[in-house]
Amino acid sequence: MKATFVIAAMVVALSAAALGAQADVLVTQPWVRGVVKGQTATGAFMTLETQDATSLIGAASPIANTVQIHEMKMQGDLMTMRPVAAINIPANTTLELKPGGYHLMLIGLTKPLTKGDKVPVKLTFRAENGAQSTVGVQAEVRDLTELGAPVNALNTGIGKSTGIVTSMNREIGSVGLDHKDIPGVMPAMVMEFYLKDKRLLDGLNVGDQVSFSLETKDDVIIDIKKQ
Repeated sequence: MKATFVIAAMVVALSAAALGAQADVLVTQPWVRGVVKGQTATGAFMTLETQDATSLIGAASPIANTVQIHEMKMQGDLMTMRPVAAINIPANTTLELKPGGYHLMLIGLTKPLTKGDKVPVKLTFRAENGAQSTVGVQAEVRDLTELGAPVNALNTGIGKSTGIVTSMNREIGSVGLDHKDIPGVMPAMVMEFYLKDKRLLDGLNVGDQVSFSLETKDDVIIDIKKQ
């Protein structure tokens, strides 16, 4: 009987140690970027705060077929966006998932998103000892024109220009362009844009010379054609 009590006590102690080793992550200010009609992917953003080292290794939402962790960064003169397997978060760190940096991509949206909607998102973390934990949040849908969304507040019309396709992501509907000056909107540069409809990429390939029209209110390409 004594041996049984000892074993039970050890099990309880080990379980408590394992739970204590799971990093407690505080998630604040979660939000989802609004979409234009026909757009099937969007970004989710939030702030993660942890006292213990951990890694964000996955995410899921019932309103998307897939949720990926993405990173946007400059590579030379090109702003690139790519999926990553995880984000390692050191101890005593506050990490902001934001436009232009690490963020979540909700791909294959299963319903329209309206300003003010609450989108459930479940985050999965892995502590240094391998223990996994999940945190659920309700992310509010914001307009494209609200703070943090990629907008050109000084322009509300249509900009036109030409350029060369440098990258494409057919799954989420984005295209990288080495474009010439867009009069009144932005100077010539290499930049990645979302498309109003990812079918606009049909028939296009990297290296193609294209002409395109940009809805300047939210910097979304509404038309793109091979020259």
